[in-house]
Amino acid sequence: TDGQQCFFLIAQHKGQVVGTICVRPCSDIIRECADRDTSGMLEIGSVYVLPELQGKGIAKLLLNRIYQTLRAKGIDEFWLDSGYDIAKQVWLNILGKPSIIMKDYWAEGVDHHLWFRKLDDVDVEDKV
Repeated sequence: TDGQQCFFLIAQHKGQVVGTICVRPCSDIIRECADRDTSGMLEIGSVYVLPELQGKGIAKLLLNRIYQTLRAKGIDEFWLDSGYDIAKQVWLNILGKPSIIMKDYWAEGVDHHLWFRKLDDVDVEDKV
């Protein structure tokens, strides 16, 4: 998209942006590889935290705020995709087994993972 359909949240610490997350219409990868029609569905993406602050709960805070935002808008499901090995491991820990694994998507031995989740099936903290 041209960015007009994206909703971004940022985390700041002492005036510095330390993390981001967004919700947007599903990417081309998800639309092409999903096992269902993704028309009108949203993807959580652009989840980044400064390396020196990773592991301190910033991404979890951002993720929970996005979950709360989706719920408030009556949206009860989302997609997320990842191709980087480190990020895939993080998402495996948070979201569990991927819905779809695209073997050798980027190169031999470099898979791409897609997660489709209902908000009722993810760990959401109501008080963040």
